[in-house]
Amino acid sequence: MLHFNHATRGSLSDGDEVFVERMAMAFGIPIMVDRIEPDGAEDPGRFSEDRLRRHRLRALHRMLKASGMSMLLTAHHGDDRIESFLMRLSMGAPPESLLVPKAVHVMSNGCSHVRLLLRLSKVELRKWMLEAGIPWREDASNASNSYYRNRVRNQLLPLWRTGCPYELDSNLARSLQEIDEDSHCMEQQADQVWNRLMMSDGRLDVSTFEGLPRPIIRRVLARWIPDFPHRHRTILLDAIEQHNDLHLPLSGGKVLEFRKGVISIRAIPITGFVDLSSSPDWGYAMVPGFGNVVFPDGRWLRCDVKEAEVEELEKILSGEYRCEDTVFLDKDTLEMGGGLYVSFWHPGDGYRPLGSPGWKKLQDQFVDRKISAEMRRMLPVVRLGSSHAILWVPGLPPSESGRITGHTKTLLKLTYT
Repeated sequence: MLHFNHATRGSLSDGDEVFVERMAMAFGIPIMVDRIEPDGAEDPGRFSEDRLRRHRLRALHRMLKASGMSMLLTAHHGDDRIESFLMRLSMGAPPESLLVPKAVHVMSNGCSHVRLLLRLSKVELRKWMLEAGIPWREDASNASNSYYRNRVRNQLLPLWRTGCPYELDSNLARSLQEIDEDSHCMEQQADQVWNRLMMSDGRLDVSTFEGLPRPIIRRVLARWIPDFPHRHRTILLDAIEQHNDLHLPLSGGKVLEFRKGVISIRAIPITGFVDLSSSPDWGYAMVPGFGNVVFPDGRWLRCDVKEAEVEELEKILSGEYRCEDTVFLDKDTLEMGGGLYVSFWHPGDGYRPLGSPGWKKLQDQFVDRKISAEMRRMLPVVRLGSSHAILWVPGLPPSESGRITGHTKTLLKLTYT
């Protein structure tokens, strides 16, 4: 038996550990126990559900390995599956990800998670245990609505059951089973496509997808890039269907490109500056001479270079083109060696805004324009590859270094949408 102490509820968490140890002793079952080890003085009670889950899985797999085993049996039941379904549905998850937890799931490290009780509800499981004389101990945190799962369990589902004129739980279980059957069929088809996929040097020729339905292509892409977020797969699928070039920044300083019917993933080295790959959402990306840069939140950045015409220059200089999401710069006055790239905002960043007498920190400009902390985290910062100098941040004025004049010959137009 394996037990992991999340240490989120002080003495109550420790009490759970003692209870499990005594139960294991009563049944003569060997037991291994581990507990969360947060960094520094962090309180595990403030960790997100996902972070607690990662700690738990690492510890359980570590204990499995130490015991020489590779199969983990868990007591997930039917209520867990319904709650997970509703949570994932609210996050826009694809159909193949809605039916979790699965009865059998082989992890990437070779450990198998097996759940034998998914056809039982929590009420049925508790009744069976008590009738068998097995004590039941409820995790006290289940009563708290601090976590999303608990709000689904304690607020949403009871209200739905009260208002539903049908037998909600059994009907949901049946629908989930049919979703699982349909998904299994499509997974088999995706396996067949995967086995004959045309790949070379890490590049994927999408001609292989000719005539295939979108659900199958989506599953094949999930096999090719297992940690690819669903929102990114959707963007890539749209680009494939519409034959649009795509430049999509990923975490770790990598970029996915789709051009001329080929998908590739490559690293983009940028030296002499801070490590830009540490963002939790994306790293950095070069601004391409084709297509668009697409960011994790679904927004786009377009870079256009064009010859400046007198009439257009007059409109720009008169302020007629004033728009916080579009900016014009004088390409000829910029040192373009190394091209342009976009990164996230880094503390201490700043530049001289157009018309400003001097240099100003981005932090101060964000505050002045009431740009929220969440928005700051996602806004792209457009920089010169040669000097890393900031040229523009959407919602802020452009840099003075790219000022348009009546003598400008070549326009650099950046559009964020």
